[in-house]
Amino acid sequence: MDGIIYPVHIEKVWFYELPSDFEFNGTTVMVDANAASSNMPLFLSKNPARLLVVNEQNLSRALMQYPDALLAGESLSMDPERFSASNHISSINKIEAGGKDILWMSINGSRVFEKMCGHTDRLVLAGAFNNFGALVNFLAQSQKDVLIVMAGDRGQEVLEDKICGEMIEKKLSGLPVDWEDSRQALTKELMKYASDQSEIKDDLPLLLDLNRYNIVPKCFKNKDGFLEVKDILETQ
Repeated sequence: MDGIIYPVHIEKVWFYELPSDFEFNGTTVMVDANAASSNMPLFLSKNPARLLVVNEQNLSRALMQYPDALLAGESLSMDPERFSASNHISSINKIEAGGKDILWMSINGSRVFEKMCGHTDRLVLAGAFNNFGALVNFLAQSQKDVLIVMAGDRGQEVLEDKICGEMIEKKLSGLPVDWEDSRQALTKELMKYASDQSEIKDDLPLLLDLNRYNIVPKCFKNKDGFLEVKDILETQ
């Protein structure tokens, strides 16, 4: 990234540190590197008609508005059989989504995006390892201040979000990034805490494939009142 134009200011916080009415005039980046922000570039690479972020409260209304939509993700109360794919990236990778409306729900990621996208004028992007280069290039060229929000896991800090947030901050500040050391640490950490070892082994090649997608997901409220995600690189 020679000749990069750095943002004026970069802040990095955990989601639980954000006040309910936080204000930020620059670009906000949501990092949920083991789920939401990794899944979104993959979804968008499949060329869906729409990618929407929903929750259990507005799901019925979303299904009425988009009756042929596929439901993907997870819920603490809903039957997993209702979902065409789980919230694991390896599961999402198997579904056919081209030209279809996708309703995506997660236990943690949905509420994080809902809070961050609540202000209509706020630019909210998704950042992960698999779209790292595309995201950083976009942020560098925008010349706007950047707020990196690490999602964590329902109030708990997690290593993958911490490392991803730090990598974005370092790259935008012109500092070196040691991806190989980070990749090894992440592999060990994610394997250690995975409830399903075979599933996480399938996830890791997709989660840790640095710069796999030249896609920068943007989250915004659409005309129907739902949170929608599009590739900002295709909407400029």
